[in-house]
Amino acid sequence: MRAHNLSQSQTGMLIAGLFGISGAIGALLAGKVFDRLAARGFQYGMWMLAIVPFLTMPLFIMGLGPLLVGVLSDLLTPRYGADALGLALACFTLVGLWAALHSWLCGRVLAKQKAQSA
Repeated sequence: MRAHNLSQSQTGMLIAGLFGISGAIGALLAGKVFDRLAARGFQYGMWMLAIVPFLTMPLFIMGLGPLLVGVLSDLLTPRYGADALGLALACFTLVGLWAALHSWLCGRVLAKQKAQSA
């Protein structure tokens, strides 16, 4: 809000439209893709979970994200000034990448286990 000079009501309307519409479309499409992948094997679902953060990285800020990013931004402001918000968002992006890596690795392990048991 403060970086773009928007009021609370403007921000609320923008977020509701953006996340509501794109979230509904994304949930329907992702459901179809996951259903098709589930027929091929469980590991493909894990790989899909690893790919999803790359497609939806900006949307991670739902839930506790805004609070945590805001707290980190406030802590970084004395040292980095106006750049603190961008730096806080970058830190949380790295956390998402770390989670995606582990989802991908989990899918690889599941694929190996399935191949060994077959």
